[in-house]
Amino acid sequence: MSELQVISKSNDLILEKVFHDDAGDVQNSMMTFFQGDQEKYIKEVTYLSEMYIKNKLNQADPRTLKRAFMFLIGKGYSLDPIAKHCTIKTRNMKVGNNYVKVAEPTIMYKGKENYLKKNNIIQSLHRNVVYKDDLFKLELGTKNTVIHEPNIEVERDDKNIIGAYAVVKLPNGETQIFYLTKKEIDKRKAKAQSKNVWNGWYPEMCKKTVVNKAFDELAVEASDEAFKYEYIEDQNIEIDATKPRRTL
Repeated sequence: MSELQVISKSNDLILEKVFHDDAGDVQNSMMTFFQGDQEKYIKEVTYLSEMYIKNKLNQADPRTLKRAFMFLIGKGYSLDPIAKHCTIKTRNMKVGNNYVKVAEPTIMYKGKENYLKKNNIIQSLHRNVVYKDDLFKLELGTKNTVIHEPNIEVERDDKNIIGAYAVVKLPNGETQIFYLTKKEIDKRKAKAQSKNVWNGWYPEMCKKTVVNKAFDELAVEASDEAFKYEYIEDQNIEIDATKPRRTL
């Protein structure tokens, strides 16, 4: 047995622990999506096992975890933590008079960008934040141009950010520009749950927010098919909280 086959066998056991009786179905679907690429199969199962522990996915109903995982794999996203394309998290959902913890996929903005490029929906994307006293000129209409000359003499401090923009070049050569003021960005921040991330990485979150705006307006069809995930309530979901979940 080759080293690759040994590793693959180990990954098969991981799927059994995560998906129980559905492990075979998950494995077959993955190999179909990956067109038999065993190395890719091994990598994604490894990423899943790491995420399973880190995000405490063993607490989620295994059927919802399968649904979330297959959604991501089927759309071509990778769980690679370095690429930061997507993740799987848990939340409490009310079923009848009880609550059950379900798994749900989250598509990060880098994953959306990768999807749109791979599917030739966009050709390139540039994003940046605008600081106080920067030379910034935005022209929308027939030309769609942006001029941005950063003023390096002004402190690049979060308090001096006045907005953020994204410039998207389409395959047909057209350019579309999206801009959000600081007030518009902060409205989104107020609704976010990850306040600590916003406070620690405000410029990056500004860029992320305007990029998401671009995706929402550019790719309605792609967004519906590849970015949105709705949990379909299953009345047969097991509610018994006393039943132990498996851990890796």
